[in-house]
Amino acid sequence: MSQTLGFNILQAFFAFRARMFRVAVRERIRQEMKHYPPHLAADICALPALDEQQR
Repeated sequence: MSQTLGFNILQAFFAFRARMFRVAVRERIRQEMKHYPPHLAADICALPALDEQQR
């Protein structure tokens, strides 16, 4: 029983960590976008939506 609970906690931790990593990557992309012209920034904005479709 405690092994299952420990595994669930570990799994939740790694899922949370992966999500935080994706959020950090998206934020970095948003910061980098400020250096690009608007027409390129629109293409870059589509990237997170493509990432969501792949899951």
